[in-house]
Amino acid sequence: LGLFCDRFELAKRPDHTTETSVVIRASNLNGAPVALKFMENRDQFECEVRARRGLDNKFVVGVLATSDEIGADAFAAAAAKLRYGPHGIMMDEADRNLAVVMLQEKPSVDKIAATMRQLAACLEHLHVVGRRIHGDFKPLNAMRMETGEWKLIDLDASALIDVERAGSKFS
Repeated sequence: LGLFCDRFELAKRPDHTTETSVVIRASNLNGAPVALKFMENRDQFECEVRARRGLDNKFVVGVLATSDEIGADAFAAAAAKLRYGPHGIMMDEADRNLAVVMLQEKPSVDKIAATMRQLAACLEHLHVVGRRIHGDFKPLNAMRMETGEWKLIDLDASALIDVERAGSKFS
């Protein structure tokens, strides 16, 4: 495929595709593994970026760069050639999501309990520090990083507690 936006080597196929987004593994120019999330809707992109501000990357996979920072017009044009959405975020690459771990690894009860404690801490951080609810918390949106830590992703349906309606992406 060549370099995407002159800075990313994309995997041959996406890891995850929904009606409104595509996530694909990539590597940047220095070879570091990243994930790119291409999004169709500007409002979901803005919510995704806004929701992560002020949160500790220990609990939520942080945004390394956005399509706006990379160059919105160039990003949108390159994404259109691939039939992906025009808005995007670059994040650290994760190892696996919880759904895959549960199906393929058959973790012990102790490992499951430890994972659930980590994810509870991630949700608590989102609620207390971010003053947000996730809006789409499920096994696909809990990611295990290469370090073994668990973190949350997919905050485009999140909402400020007592301010916004939750799960707006599903309205």
